[in-house]
Amino acid sequence: MHGLSPLQHGQSGKIISSARDHLSPLPIIKSSIAGSHLEFCRGGPSCLGKNRWTNDQQVPYPTNLSGNYNTCSSSTSLANVISPTTTNEVLVALTYWSIPHEFDEPDKVTLSGTGYPYQGAFPNSGGYIPSLTGWSNGFATLHNSGGLIDPTIFGNKWLVSVEDNFSKVLDTHTLKIGGRWGMITNDEPVTGDDQGLATFSTWGGNSTGNGYADLLMGRMSDYLEYDTNVVGALLRHEFAGYIQDSWKTTRQLTLELGLRFEHNGWNYDRSGYLAGFDQSLYDPDAPLEDYSGLVAPYLGWGGPRSVWKTPGLLVSPRIGFAYDLRGNGRTVLRGGGGIYRYHGRGADSLGAINNPPLTQNVYGCCGHQLQDPEGWATSVTRSNITVLEPN
Repeated sequence: MHGLSPLQHGQSGKIISSARDHLSPLPIIKSSIAGSHLEFCRGGPSCLGKNRWTNDQQVPYPTNLSGNYNTCSSSTSLANVISPTTTNEVLVALTYWSIPHEFDEPDKVTLSGTGYPYQGAFPNSGGYIPSLTGWSNGFATLHNSGGLIDPTIFGNKWLVSVEDNFSKVLDTHTLKIGGRWGMITNDEPVTGDDQGLATFSTWGGNSTGNGYADLLMGRMSDYLEYDTNVVGALLRHEFAGYIQDSWKTTRQLTLELGLRFEHNGWNYDRSGYLAGFDQSLYDPDAPLEDYSGLVAPYLGWGGPRSVWKTPGLLVSPRIGFAYDLRGNGRTVLRGGGGIYRYHGRGADSLGAINNPPLTQNVYGCCGHQLQDPEGWATSVTRSNITVLEPN
């Protein structure tokens, strides 16, 4: 590893955001069409700047891993005044988010650029030096995310939504009824250690008693490597509707009563790569390379593409009030409560695509030689799996 030249101390840390090139041209166009009001806003690209992934808990990495984050978004609303007491508004929004990552100076961490002589467990490995660690055992960590060989780390996302809101004033009631459909996609690879992760520690069985001496002699405690990182093509849909009544019961008291109906779909992979584990299909006598019990749509499994079943319909009630204490509008007491639901980004789903036979990983322990991949690559048939549990 003699060719490594670390960055100056302090340039390694966490996700560091730069405000450079922050550009957000957002024109607003308003016009009247046959008594309706059309408003177009937020059209155009937005460059969010350059983010850099680093790690405080290690020696500085020889080069930065940078991400040039860019978004393009627009939204359109059409509000139609049907009568003095009736209005309807339609909103359409579209956002595209691109997150490519790459090393600023890749030659500083390639095998040829550093003079690193050893090949990994798989034929496509070896683009970059493996990550090194001693797991807090007196050996400094030099680590970067996997997924930088093929494909490199990226994230491409579409966010699309369509809404309609109808309102009607009836005496002391203001009624609102609406609905929303949303779609979110996420094309992103997982980040297994396809460059390799080697551990040098005194518990390895062949240690000299010094992690750095073990590194120079190629004596590893253990080694982990993935042959590739699968690209996920996740997608989910959201459907929601609501009804709300703003009821002015007296001159001083207004009640807000509402119900929201939601169907929030789980993420599924458009290629059918999400995997689960079905205990009823597991055969303890099957060969390891059969991965008995592993189920996925692309393997012919007839279960849901999200592996998890999506709840059919969720109902969320809400209630609130506003009370004018003195009747003159100067002091108003407000309160309320309700059930509010939120769907996470689905990071737990993404890891469940990186399974055999799409990808394999090798883990060797303990007491292997770094220069002898044949000695520790035999455990490839025992690749780890990350799965969801069907419900």
